[in-house]
Amino acid sequence: MGCQQRAHLAGCVGFKIGIESGNPEILRKIRKPATIETILKSCKLINGYPEMFVAGNYIIGFFGEEPFWQMLDTFRLSCRTNLDWSSISVFQFTSTETAIKESLNKKDLGDTAV
Repeated sequence: MGCQQRAHLAGCVGFKIGIESGNPEILRKIRKPATIETILKSCKLINGYPEMFVAGNYIIGFFGEEPFWQMLDTFRLSCRTNLDWSSISVFQFTSTETAIKESLNKKDLGDTAV
């Protein structure tokens, strides 16, 4: 029995998935363990339970340098997943030092470090 079937049988009526980006390069840079292929495969399984409301969460503008075409990759993936809802947020940093900003500065993010 798969996770989706267990959730459905337990009475789950909906949930959200943190997909984050539709661009493979961005997924790698943010160290997301999913690939476009695994995201689409998972969404296909999820779509087999139409009585469950499922939303995908996406982020655009990572590190303030994400080009527009990479943002379009995210939009296109949100359409391909065929989920019930897509929520797209803009990635932002404040001008003050934060724990996440410190963490990103210390990790190898190529030329995208803030």
